[in-house]
Amino acid sequence: METQRPYASYLPDNMEFVAKNNGLERRDLEKILTTAKLMAVSVGFFAALPLCLPVDPRQRLNCPKMNPSRVFTPEGQVSWGGSCMALYNVESPGGYQMTGLTIPGVDILGSKKGYSLQRPWLFEDFDQLTFHEVSEEEYERQLALFHSGRYEYEVEDCIFDMAEHNEFLKATKGEVEDIRKKQRKAQEEMGQLEKDLMEKWTEEKAAGKIPMDKVEALLNGTAPSHPLLHPSPPRSHPHTTNPPSTYLDPTISKISSPLNANVWKVVAQEGETVEANGVVAILEAVKLEISVRADDGLDGGKVEKLLVRPGDVVKAGDSLVLVRKGEE
Repeated sequence: METQRPYASYLPDNMEFVAKNNGLERRDLEKILTTAKLMAVSVGFFAALPLCLPVDPRQRLNCPKMNPSRVFTPEGQVSWGGSCMALYNVESPGGYQMTGLTIPGVDILGSKKGYSLQRPWLFEDFDQLTFHEVSEEEYERQLALFHSGRYEYEVEDCIFDMAEHNEFLKATKGEVEDIRKKQRKAQEEMGQLEKDLMEKWTEEKAAGKIPMDKVEALLNGTAPSHPLLHPSPPRSHPHTTNPPSTYLDPTISKISSPLNANVWKVVAQEGETVEANGVVAILEAVKLEISVRADDGLDGGKVEKLLVRPGDVVKAGDSLVLVRKGEE
């Protein structure tokens, strides 16, 4: 959860959030999860992930995804995002709200019972998934059976009658409209809470960020710690956007972000020695981890200043770390 905000409308309990966002009590959400027939309307994305909708429109939910996304989701995670339930079959990044755990429906090697090299996945479009509640100990036991190739899924054939379903939709139309009205009211309230918390987080991040004029002062050698050794650069030509690079402090180098991303971890520490190709920070973007490393030319330098903290958002080219290395 290191890439997550310290507070958000969906933290610390995704289940509680999904319930409130739909005008439900937690026990109501748990009942939906254990009684709904969830039809797979799409199978794909990463490792045959099924996206499902409850067949009964009275059990349909809606909730936003996490912002930012997380870089880790456990296998077998049952989650909700938008109006769909998604089952994460393998460990992966993700942003859907986490609402439970079940047995995965993919075997990458195709060696477990019910799988093959030609078909290492379980679910197909229009399959209907159902869940029942078990204790944590029982779940761990069944997951161990799955990992050992001995787990047996409970599968039965069924018929989905579209004409019958359309009649059911007509019969429940009024009830569904009342549910949607209740959901919209709850989502407006949760949406406002999320907006307020996002603004608070953004303000706190901005207050704790090192101003760019201080960064430039360090790069130019005009920081208060050594004003006499490195006088301020002369004014640039009126048509010049930046002063010539010769005005920069030759002992200070910056390590920049290669892309727009969230700061996941800051590995470097101020005052420590930098190693060539050593990781100074780890970013998260498009649900992937990106290690930012020091160039070979910075080997032996000292970390002068850390410019970011975990949770910060950076753009491509933003300075992350300043390194001081004496002239050869």
